[in-house]
Amino acid sequence: MSQIENETTENSNEMSSSYYISFSLVVFIINFIAVLVAWNDKSWTALNIAIITGPIINVILIFISLGFIVEYKNRANFSIERHKTYSITVPILAIFIDAVVIFSLGLSGC
Repeated sequence: MSQIENETTENSNEMSSSYYISFSLVVFIINFIAVLVAWNDKSWTALNIAIITGPIINVILIFISLGFIVEYKNRANFSIERHKTYSITVPILAIFIDAVVIFSLGLSGC
């Protein structure tokens, strides 16, 4: 391969990995804030975050991330399947982690 092709491949891989790191960080920060709000309340708001608000926020993040396929699909070494898998898996895992953390807080119901 020529030097230009190598640079293009390296830049594309850097773009992909930086996107996935950024997306993971955004998902983490948003869900961390949601868990902090639940931790401060430990009542009906916490239950709402675990059952309704948290999953809705993460589904919105899935759609936002999947929307980037249009922008990145023409770039070299961009795997649509890998992007879809990552875009769906990370927020779904965040939903379950949020629920486990919130339900382990000792909710009071008052």
